[in-house]
Amino acid sequence: MPSISKNRRRQGIPVRLLPITASTRCQSHERPKLRKLSENAFAELEDILVDLYKTHQMRLVREFGICFYGVEDCKNHCKNAHNKRMPTDHMLPPEEFCFQNPPIGPPWYPAQYRDQETMLYSIDYYVDCRLDRKCRRKLADSTDLAGAPEFFQRIEAWDMLSDLCDGANILVNKRAYEKARVLLDRFFDGLELVLNFDDLSFISMFWRICLQLRGIEHRWQESEVLHRLSFAKLIGLILGQDPKGTHPLFVIASSMANVSKKDFKDALRICFFKTVDTLLAIIGDDNSTVLHLLCLYYDLFHWGDRTHMQKDNLIKKLDVIRDRAYDSENEDAIITAEYNLAYAAHNVCGYYSVAMRHAENIFKRTSHMSFTERWTPAARAFFFSAKLLGSNYHFLGDLDEATSYLKEGIHKLDMTGNEHRIRACKLSSTLEIYFKEQKRFDEARREEARQKCLLDEIIGHNICLRCSRLGPYTHKMCGRCYMQLGQPKKPRKKRYRALGISKSQAKEIRATLLSWNLAAPLGLAVE
Repeated sequence: MPSISKNRRRQGIPVRLLPITASTRCQSHERPKLRKLSENAFAELEDILVDLYKTHQMRLVREFGICFYGVEDCKNHCKNAHNKRMPTDHMLPPEEFCFQNPPIGPPWYPAQYRDQETMLYSIDYYVDCRLDRKCRRKLADSTDLAGAPEFFQRIEAWDMLSDLCDGANILVNKRAYEKARVLLDRFFDGLELVLNFDDLSFISMFWRICLQLRGIEHRWQESEVLHRLSFAKLIGLILGQDPKGTHPLFVIASSMANVSKKDFKDALRICFFKTVDTLLAIIGDDNSTVLHLLCLYYDLFHWGDRTHMQKDNLIKKLDVIRDRAYDSENEDAIITAEYNLAYAAHNVCGYYSVAMRHAENIFKRTSHMSFTERWTPAARAFFFSAKLLGSNYHFLGDLDEATSYLKEGIHKLDMTGNEHRIRACKLSSTLEIYFKEQKRFDEARREEARQKCLLDEIIGHNICLRCSRLGPYTHKMCGRCYMQLGQPKKPRKKRYRALGISKSQAKEIRATLLSWNLAAPLGLAVE
């Protein structure tokens, strides 16, 4: 195939891909003959190519480039043309067009994404069966849609399971692997108690929990939490209630187990979007749980997109729900509504001033509360507000305000339950970083000692610093921990061999130098 750059120089074409006309397409034994087209024809072909690129129909873009331009990869040309012609027109996520405007033609491998298609169908089938005609009629006749307790009765319990995964993630970052294992055991025990087929909370939070466990497994490879969740625990629980294996949740879990490792995150993303899209179509966008799921989706998968059209009215919808919570005078509902609004403003829409205002409201309402051993949504909101206010004031340069919020959060959380101490350890590590930036090393060392004390108080086996440096290999221990478990003393290495002398010569030299106290520095300890 002749070089396109040579044809450009020969025909005087500017910086553009030169298309091949239908009349000059080559046979199998001929080379393609490129011919200069008119400007109008070239503009029409380029418009078609940009439209295909905008709608994520990459297979047609590739075929278009092969047939008309003589190249296989013209994505960069499409991207530059799209940005040049429509600089303010942002591309929507590809999953928007997977359901609304599917690409034309069969896929390259018909059976490659069969498990993903099965999961998408099972999600629709499961939600449609749970929301029957009676429930939809009741939903349509209801005037107060904020909450919908008949659909998400156990959403708080699933949030607590998700918080257990977050706590295990913090402990893995601190190299407290045995303590993280205790939290994961509690998570799988709670999964058996919370699972209910008649509640939509499972299908709503399952994808987020899978993504959290995937992150833990990525940093701690010996945990195998996703394998336990997908292959053993969840499938066993579902088969215990449905031995035939025809339930949609069993189909979803077994299909997720068959997804390849490289497609796992993409499968989570597309199934998460399908769940949120189906719930929005049936329940509507006046439900706080559905809106928070939408915020979680954009935070986890589209955190860099700040201009999507669905985000414009998101703050207004959450404001309406917050007003309803204030009218009901329910303290838990008010804190939850403020938390959802601050989360959406900070992590989704990028309205940092709005997020700080609502975070200050949460901090004022929860700072006077007395937390118990049990982890609650109010404690989660307090931790989120302290972390958000500390990071934003640090970004604005007001280090005194940042440290004051973090200190108050640590002081309130470090005297309560296990989950509270884990979050206090997270705030303390952030405060240590801020102190080191200000060169206040004495206070930074105090925070480091505080983190060690907090980790000692958390339930689980204590591992010394030398053992934690072994990384994910938790079966290896240093000599001191090996002896503390009742194991025999490890044989000492014969270090005299490094000097190139025999054992008898080392004994003679050691006996000579004992009076000078030089035997130990020379490595002649041969006892």
